[in-house]
Amino acid sequence: MDFLRRQAIDNNGYTRAKLAAAVCIKNRIISLGTNQLKTHPFQKAYAKNSEAIFLHAEINAIRNSLNHLSPEDLKQATLYVYRVKRPEEKSINWVNGMAKPCTGCMGAIVEFGFKRVVYTTDVEDEFAVLS
Repeated sequence: MDFLRRQAIDNNGYTRAKLAAAVCIKNRIISLGTNQLKTHPFQKAYAKNSEAIFLHAEINAIRNSLNHLSPEDLKQATLYVYRVKRPEEKSINWVNGMAKPCTGCMGAIVEFGFKRVVYTTDVEDEFAVLS
């Protein structure tokens, strides 16, 4: 998760809340994704509403994993999601944020049959698990 935290902080796609996601099988990272201010047709298919078409980290990681895996392989995978945010507008520090997937991303997670989802909460070093 430390690696994903670094990926989120280094994400140039957003400035306030930054997310990174990883698709892993047997503790091996298959693909990474970050949230971005660009749109993508794959995101549009799983948007929570018609305006939520900017690329979410979870969808980006799933899309990237399909370059290496079949959709069937994702049933063995765990999706990790890490969010960092600034505690105050002018702060230079980053703290963990709630990274529970939105309804659109959950639709993709369910459709691809992920075994497990692990994500950050607003509490430092606390992670939630969806199985």
